[in-house]
Amino acid sequence: MISMTSEELQLLRSGALGVATLIELDFASPIGVQRYTSWSSDLTVEGRPYKGIGHILAVPEVKYSAEPHNDTHTLAISSADLSVLGMALGPAHTYVGRPARLYTVWMRPDGTPLPQRRIYFTGVMEPVAVAEDDDGAGTTLGRIEMPLRRVGLARSRNAEGIRMTHAQQQTDYPGDMGLSGMEKMLQSQVWHSKEYQRASS
Repeated sequence: MISMTSEELQLLRSGALGVATLIELDFASPIGVQRYTSWSSDLTVEGRPYKGIGHILAVPEVKYSAEPHNDTHTLAISSADLSVLGMALGPAHTYVGRPARLYTVWMRPDGTPLPQRRIYFTGVMEPVAVAEDDDGAGTTLGRIEMPLRRVGLARSRNAEGIRMTHAQQQTDYPGDMGLSGMEKMLQSQVWHSKEYQRASS
């Protein structure tokens, strides 16, 4: 559950709420962290500047969930903008396997961001690829695609999510006692594999 501020609730009820994506890509030194936004102009959020490149950047669909259903996201960058291509087409060792974070920030009707950003994806950058589209009129449009892979997803998906403790449950859902007896149950119960149970039956 997302806890909203009073200003966020007011904007949501009025229908005057915009949403921008914030992208942070952590390149190796001397490049460092590069910050971009899907908004059409530059933004400063939580003291961090984000370059507005909304007209050339296609960002993944935003989905908030307690379960990690999305293995990867893909950033698509228009090859018509050379200033961003330099970032995307640098040497692989400067970005592959390095951290990438995606946030959303809610926007006021006057185009200014609310002070709080919300993270919805953390992972690492994968090697870029070049893709082409036909606009239907015989013109070929190129784009650079950078996959972003979620870290540690395979482990959590094997269990269909991460087991929570009672304390963690209270942090996310105060008052929910559904896991209050989990620790005691795990200590007192012998857990057998499915193979063992089949062999014993």
